[in-house]
Amino acid sequence: MDDRPAEVRERWPAGVDRLIAHHGFGPDNGIREAAVESGYREACPGADRNYLGAPACIRNHRRKARHQDRLAVETAGRASAHPAVP
Repeated sequence: MDDRPAEVRERWPAGVDRLIAHHGFGPDNGIREAAVESGYREACPGADRNYLGAPACIRNHRRKARHQDRLAVETAGRASAHPAVP
């Protein structure tokens, strides 16, 4: 039994994985990496570099309180490791 939603079955009868492979993506050529390289997506510049999204999505992601706490700790760690030169 195919448990994909009806809309997905209608649009891509062979499956999304085959659609992605048809366009040249696979284990050695990831769709996520191609999206970043082409400028359609950006990686979060903080510790959570696995988060990809459009620029507006990245801004929303970075506004999250939990992310801001990590960012503050990360920034403080860099500041103490690399003191400013007068």
